[in-house]
Amino acid sequence: MASLRDSVKDYQEELRDGIAWVAFWKEGRSWNAELFHLEVDGTLEPFDRSRLEEIKAADPAAVILNGYYCGHLGEDTQSVIVRLSWLRGLP
Repeated sequence: MASLRDSVKDYQEELRDGIAWVAFWKEGRSWNAELFHLEVDGTLEPFDRSRLEEIKAADPAAVILNGYYCGHLGEDTQSVIVRLSWLRGLP
C-alpha cells in the first residue's frame, strides 16, 4: 500500500521540471501516481487517453498536476501533499 507521501516523492523531480503531467488517485487506502507526456501538438496518445479514463473511473477525484501549468509546487514533498489534499477537499 503506497502512501501519498511516497507517491509524491517518486515523481517530485517530474513535478519540479514542469514537462510531464502526473496523475494522482486513490484506490481503497492506497495512493497511485502515473506519468503522462503530451505530444508536440499538445494532445495525448490514444493509449494515454484511455488510461486517464480508467484512472477517472477508479477515482473521480483524481488530480493531474504539472509544475509549469499549476504554478510553483515547491521544492519539498509536503507542499505538493498540501496542494493535492486541498484539490481533493481533504482535511
